[in-house]
Amino acid sequence: MVRSYFKNPEHEKSFFENGYLLLPFLEPDEVAELQRLYHRFMPGNVDDLYASTLFNTAEVNRTVNESMRQIMSPATARICEAGKLLGGSFLVKSSRHTTNLPLHQDWNIVEETTYASAMLWCPLQDTTQENGTLYVLPGSHRFFSNYRSGAMPSRRVAVTEALQTYVKTIPVKAGQALIYHPALFHGSHPNHSGQLRIVAAGSTVHADARLVYYHLNRQTNHIEMYAADNDFYLNVIPLLEDGKLPPDAVLLQTIDAVLFYPDAADLAAKLNPNHSTDTRQPHNSFWNRLKTLISNR
Repeated sequence: MVRSYFKNPEHEKSFFENGYLLLPFLEPDEVAELQRLYHRFMPGNVDDLYASTLFNTAEVNRTVNESMRQIMSPATARICEAGKLLGGSFLVKSSRHTTNLPLHQDWNIVEETTYASAMLWCPLQDTTQENGTLYVLPGSHRFFSNYRSGAMPSRRVAVTEALQTYVKTIPVKAGQALIYHPALFHGSHPNHSGQLRIVAAGSTVHADARLVYYHLNRQTNHIEMYAADNDFYLNVIPLLEDGKLPPDAVLLQTIDAVLFYPDAADLAAKLNPNHSTDTRQPHNSFWNRLKTLISNR
């Protein structure tokens, strides 16, 4: 059984049943601090999707991560009974060359059968379908017990006709947070607003949870669980996304598990057991590269 996480029992129930919460989160001065941090380190213009951890030096990433942790930790403490904020990054969606980000899952960074983790998606301006807010497939975090990482990336799943009825678009105002389970299938709309859509994104875990990384050993076809920490995820994301490990990675456990990459047909079968149309899709390496552990789009 997963350890309790939120202070409010209704929040706890909704998060674990639906896979997400939309809550007031940041105070106006905290939003302003994040805006100043963004303008200090981030570019004025970007194309399509920009994740700060992928396009900055380790030093800048560490400074931004720690600053965001300090700004957003009080907000995390206001809603979480035992939540620990790991830090964060900026996710920007431009209206230049804008695209739809298909449904996908984020990496599991804790042992999810025992401990909770959550992603924080905190826009610095109001977001709607027009400027690229998120859409989610409610309850889909409960569908599968699959492992997800750079070595085992989630499929990018287009919203088919069979899925469209179940998908929900979530407008989020500045100061609110969309708090979602990493296993929840989610994506983002194109940005047609003519303005940048800027989001402060963070990761939280249960305070007692150890951080881990799940790696696919392609020689043995076994899943290996390695020890991880904040710096591990902050500094070696490109290496992990290439399916590799840092040389000093510490092996904790080897897992004999069946590899499974859910696709549109698998989702439709969970939502409607009578659905049988096979809408399987290939991986998209472009999206896999842009996706980071501690971010969403």
